Amino acid sequence: MRENKKNKGFSGLEFLIISCLCGIFACIVLAIAFSTANHEKIKTMRYKAQLFKNNAEAYTMITHIENDTVFLWDLIDKEISKDITSPFSKGNNCDISNSYVTFEDEQTLVTLQCDDYIIYQTDLKENPMTIYSVSSWKEEVPNTKEIVDKEILYNYVKNGKEMLEEPVTELLFLKQFNAGENTDYESIYAIKEDNIRVYGKTYYRTRKAILEVSN
Repeated sequence: MRENKKNKGFSGLEFLIISCLCGIFACIVLAIAFSTANHEKIKTMRYKAQLFKNNAEAYTMITHIENDTVFLWDLIDKEISKDITSPFSKGNNCDISNSYVTFEDEQTLVTLQCDDYIIYQTDLKENPMTIYSVSSWKEEVPNTKEIVDKEILYNYVKNGKEMLEEPVTELLFLKQFNAGENTDYESIYAIKEDNIRVYGKTYYRTRKAILEVSN
């Protein structure tokens, strides 16, 4: 008797093909969902950058100090702003040392770093606006084709103990040093204390453009 092939189930090969197709489809759906979620977080970061800029402008008016650069640290120190929560991870705040607003002529440039993402020296009126992924500062020179930022960062040792949690730029260092030591030095090179040693090292980090966001 001839066997009726129509009654047969899927062969092993057919089942494997269908399983692969289902897997590919699932990956595509997850990738789209992940991209959409990240895009919403990026939009939230842009909104937080605008609030940061507004608070920095308020800081200059309240303090009557002519500042070319206002750090997020300044705003928190003067209780003008609270920590800016990162939209990318629960419980983390945006970096107070690597986030700042720079006033140049008639342009206001915002740098806001939240976790591994950064809006870098950007006029928020720009459309679209570039978002970068960013590495941490390291002493090793990176071997990469990505953008490399180079900066001399400072810390100080008091009675054998490093006083800052992380090294910072010269301008921010002077502010944090004066706040911590109750001094009023106007230059990092003028600091002369018997039990204090100030030092700076060259650090590098990488940036990679990952997304452009439109209004």
